[in-house]
Amino acid sequence: YSNPQAFIVNNASGIKGAWAMAFDSNDNLFVSSWEIKLTQVNTNGVITYTAREVGLIYKISTTGSIINYASGVGRVYSILVDSDGTLYLSSNTKNCIFKVVHAVDREVGAVSTVVSGIYSPCCMVWSDDKNSIYLASSGSGENGKVSIIAKNGSSSSVLASGLGPVFGIVKNS
Repeated sequence: YSNPQAFIVNNASGIKGAWAMAFDSNDNLFVSSWEIKLTQVNTNGVITYTAREVGLIYKISTTGSIINYASGVGRVYSILVDSDGTLYLSSNTKNCIFKVVHAVDREVGAVSTVVSGIYSPCCMVWSDDKNSIYLASSGSGENGKVSIIAKNGSSSSVLASGLGPVFGIVKNS
C-alpha cells in the first residue's frame, strides 16, 4: 500500500476502538478492536447498562473486504504475524498471549492461549529467528518487565524487571 492510512479510512469503516495493526505476507491487514458494549434489557423491557468487553480481530483484505477473524481476545495492544500467517496477540485485559491460526475450512481463525498469567502485557517484537517473542508487560502486579517467550509457550525468561510502567519495546537489528 502506498498510503495505508488512506486505505484504512476509506475501506475499514465501522471498526471501533482500533488498538493494534499488522500486515501479513499477503498484505492483509489485521486490526484489533476493543470497545465496551452497554446494552441489557430485563424481562420487563427496562434498559439497564452493564459493561461487557468485546475484543475483536478484523482481517481486511487488499480488496477492502472486512471479516471478523477472531473474537473474545480482550484489548489487544500488539499483533505479530509469523511467516505462515499465524497471529500472536498480547491481550492486556486477558493477561495472556493468544495465538490465532488460520483455519483452511473457514475464514475465521482458531484462537488458543500460548501463555497466560502475564500481568498487563502490552508490546511485542520478534527475536531475530522469529522463534521467540520479546514481551514488555506493565502494571502494579509486576511493576514493568521485559521477557523473552518461545512462540510455542514452552519457555520464558525475564530479561529485565522493576522497570515501572512499560509502554513500548524496540529491538535494534
